[in-house]
Amino acid sequence: MIQSINITNNIILGINIINFIIIELIIFRTQIIICLILILSTIIKKIFIRKIIIFRNLKLNSLES
Repeated sequence: MIQSINITNNIILGINIINFIIIELIIFRTQIIICLILILSTIIKKIFIRKIIIFRNLKLNSLES
């Protein structure tokens, strides 16, 4: 009787550990995705800002001449 309770407790503990690992992996994956999105957005912003500066310089140069 006690042995069967121990076996079921071990099975439940194993399932809980597996669920915990799966949940942690999902959270970790979403954190990685969020970090990648933030990095990409900053890169895109920098490129966009550079293009705006270049465009303004071209516009100013054309106005001066």
